[in-house]
Amino acid sequence: MIICGAIIVLNSCKKTVNETVAGSNTLLLAYPSGTIFNTLSSGLNYFNNSLLTFALTAKVDTLNVSANIGVPASKDLTVTIGVDQNAFDAYNANTSNIVKYAAMPTTYYNIAISSVTIKAGQTSAIFKIAFYPSLFDITQTGYLLPLSINNDPGYAVNGSMKTVYFHINQK
Repeated sequence: MIICGAIIVLNSCKKTVNETVAGSNTLLLAYPSGTIFNTLSSGLNYFNNSLLTFALTAKVDTLNVSANIGVPASKDLTVTIGVDQNAFDAYNANTSNIVKYAAMPTTYYNIAISSVTIKAGQTSAIFKIAFYPSLFDITQTGYLLPLSINNDPGYAVNGSMKTVYFHINQK
């Protein structure tokens, strides 16, 4: 009896990884990229996951970001990302965010292809973001690069997990 009670209590304390529901058709943007839908993370709740920790001597470092849905797409789904000025402004305006950032200069990164297609029968597609750490000057400020899903792909977009907040702190 005690063992059953302990199992019930421990199971009720389970914490969800994110607010998506496995098997849902909610579209999200994830970093690090992945394919197991209920383990993906992005948005402000996972801000620390997207801290850039490159060696500043590296000429280029490429990161993968994935667009994901919970169940295989019934048809091809085109997803477009871009810099989200509203997310940048909202982050810096939030008084609970102690660290404020400058916008990451476009010379510090490149989004080679800003649109990808989740093919029918698939659940994810990858964006590649190239960063140029040797160009970073973080002696005066840190930089923030919020990338968001910015099109209407025909699926519900998870509003709290549509943005990845890449950032590098001042040194």
